[in-house]
Amino acid sequence: MKIAVLVPAHDVAPYIVEALDSVVAQSRPPDAIVVVDDGSEDGTAQVVEDWARSRGQSVQLLYASHEGAAAARNLGLQQIDTDLVALLDADDVFLPHHLASAEKAFERYRDLVLYFSDVEIFDAAGVTQTNFLAAGPLAALPRSKGEEGLLLLGDSVYASLLSGNYMPVSTTVMARSAVEEVGGYDARFINAADRDLNLRLSRKGAFACHPEVSARKRLREDSLSHPQFELRANRYRLGVLKKMLDQADALRLTRDERRATRDALRAQVWDLLYGASESGLPAYLDAWRFTRRSAVSAGIFDFRHLLRACRHSVTRGIPRGR
Repeated sequence: MKIAVLVPAHDVAPYIVEALDSVVAQSRPPDAIVVVDDGSEDGTAQVVEDWARSRGQSVQLLYASHEGAAAARNLGLQQIDTDLVALLDADDVFLPHHLASAEKAFERYRDLVLYFSDVEIFDAAGVTQTNFLAAGPLAALPRSKGEEGLLLLGDSVYASLLSGNYMPVSTTVMARSAVEEVGGYDARFINAADRDLNLRLSRKGAFACHPEVSARKRLREDSLSHPQFELRANRYRLGVLKKMLDQADALRLTRDERRATRDALRAQVWDLLYGASESGLPAYLDAWRFTRRSAVSAGIFDFRHLLRACRHSVTRGIPRGR
């Protein structure tokens, strides 16, 4: 099998050399490295070019306007013709065995469309979590044991993703043909695009996980996953769930899966309104209007949210906004 590593990059000049070094340090080297510079303004592209020249490495460097990681990955996918695509965020790093472990899984189980493994999480101060998956949904997900410790996930993958994407992006390796078949990423979702894609991929084949740590995820205050962007992220998460219901027939969702999706959507609306209420009345009213426009909030109005929003507006003065 041939493997390409796809790296979207936006203003990551201080980190991308470490990421790319981890790619070429693989015990199973990639067949292609594709970096998509997503409108960087800090010289990221020049850093990539200098790195490739100094290391004697071939890198396909693409340029995109700043439309987000999902759009950048779609651009990269258009240029990739390998069997497998390994994702890597430009501020994360692979451990040396990552690609070899993923390739073994796809070679042994030909119906796989997605493989992932565990990550260690770190920030500028050091390691904050050694095993991200240990306390996540994976622990309760029905699975069977494959060879060399591989966990083969069953038909409940779709339902398990409704509450959030627990599959670390920088350990995810996908069958390129399956990604192409489902239409790639939905670039409308600045946040939650990975959950959307994984939900759709779950209808096309099997998922597998190796519980070993094979990458390190970096926490940064300016990353999209930072809590300061939670209100915006909740809107995109809501949009993903609504999309699943809108496409329920095309996705061939079962009756139980449709019910679970509706339940998850109602919970997501509640989370959105609760979070907005803590930012004050204007933010809450704006979020409530958003859910009404999305036609998903029937019966979800909670007077406690309104009271909380009023209280935070009074006690905190000017609200934090959206």
